[in-house]
Amino acid sequence: MAMSKIHTVAYVQPPTITQSPSAPCLRINTTVPGSSIAVDIPSDITAFGPIRARYYFSRCVTQPEQCKPEVEDLVQMALEGYNSAAIFMSTGPLDSFKSRQTMIYQILSHLDEKLDESKEQDGSRSFQLHYAYLGLDEKDYYDLRVNRKLKKQEIDKNGWEAIMEPADNANDMWKIPKYGARVPFVLKIRLSGDQHFLGTITIIDLLFPFCPPSAIDDQDHAFPELVQFLNNYANVNYEGSIINDTNHLLTKITAECFYGSCKTVVFAYINEYPDDILRDTIDTLELMQTVREIRTVAIRNAMENRKANMYEQQVNILQRQYESEHNVASNLVQQLNVKDMDIHRLEAEKACVQRGLEERSEKMECSLELQKLKAAYDDSKRTTETAFLQKRIHQFASSLTHAKDIIKKYQDNLQDIKREQLPVNLEEGEKIQSIKDEKAADDAWNEHQAQVFESLIGQLDQMQNELGDIKTIVFEKS
Repeated sequence: MAMSKIHTVAYVQPPTITQSPSAPCLRINTTVPGSSIAVDIPSDITAFGPIRARYYFSRCVTQPEQCKPEVEDLVQMALEGYNSAAIFMSTGPLDSFKSRQTMIYQILSHLDEKLDESKEQDGSRSFQLHYAYLGLDEKDYYDLRVNRKLKKQEIDKNGWEAIMEPADNANDMWKIPKYGARVPFVLKIRLSGDQHFLGTITIIDLLFPFCPPSAIDDQDHAFPELVQFLNNYANVNYEGSIINDTNHLLTKITAECFYGSCKTVVFAYINEYPDDILRDTIDTLELMQTVREIRTVAIRNAMENRKANMYEQQVNILQRQYESEHNVASNLVQQLNVKDMDIHRLEAEKACVQRGLEERSEKMECSLELQKLKAAYDDSKRTTETAFLQKRIHQFASSLTHAKDIIKKYQDNLQDIKREQLPVNLEEGEKIQSIKDEKAADDAWNEHQAQVFESLIGQLDQMQNELGDIKTIVFEKS
């Protein structure tokens, strides 16, 4: 346990050009036992009330390198198991960005040097670094490592451990903070050894807190609230609690460095010639005097069992992984159920299509069978008609042949009769008339036979014509 006052450092920036002798000026006095700043205000400036003759600080410097003792003390306290904090604020017309960034880099660089030295002295010892880089703007909080907006309840409920991430060394942490931020930020570093938690280093940059706000918003009320708390807390009779009295995370985090178990150093960047920002400069000097009256008690952090914490963290990580995988599995089950429903639907559609195809196939088979039967029927019908026609043709041909034979026989008989009737006995006169009569009768009969013959010839021609027509029909059908 170590009780001490808040360590204050005034970083006075000289002007870049020669100022008018009549301009307000800050004069630094570094005589022992402490450093002080006197404000010289021309007699024609009467806009301010009473101003102290001197404003005292733990130290006054003009170069970042002169703050090496404070840097070494902050890092050493963290390595010894204490919590340490460095708070930066600026005022004046000159930009102090480069000087502030140089100071922050010195803290991180010295931390790496001390860790390397410790590893060289005891090669078996290892350190773990975790850090968070948080920006505060109005009511919104941002993880500046990934530009992610955070919920205030997330930090209030789970603390800094919820957003801490591991780092190989302090130089890795500097990759993003080295570019600065447009809003006040907090860089919190947690150091751990092999088995025990060591300490923390908290770096807070309030930027230009006394500058007049460009718009009325929630963040503009956070710093005045912090100033009011520090003025109250510097009073030994104050019994309030910042944790219960504020809703601003910036006020809460900064105030914890003043009333908690922490070794705190406040760096105020002030211009030697404040010009028209004299009011902000006086307010800053007054606040630093108030801070010097606050006493803090730096208490070494409890030597936690690092392995137990590590196992607990692993259990928490596994629990979160289980919950995440359980959610993934639940989503997969839901997706599988949907896929299963899709499969059943597709199977039903497939069965319906299959039945349709089978019915269509059966219809096609029936149609083909009908076509085959019809073709067979047509073939059979053509064969039957052909056989019938061939039979008729054969019958007509037989009749025609028979008729031709009859005609030929009749012609032969007629020739025989003619040959038999040719010899005439001229001497048988009395028989001439008889013969003539017989001849007339024969002529009549021959004429009758000729008519019969012509009739047969006509029938034969008709049968030949019918036979030709039948052959034409058979030829067309075959």
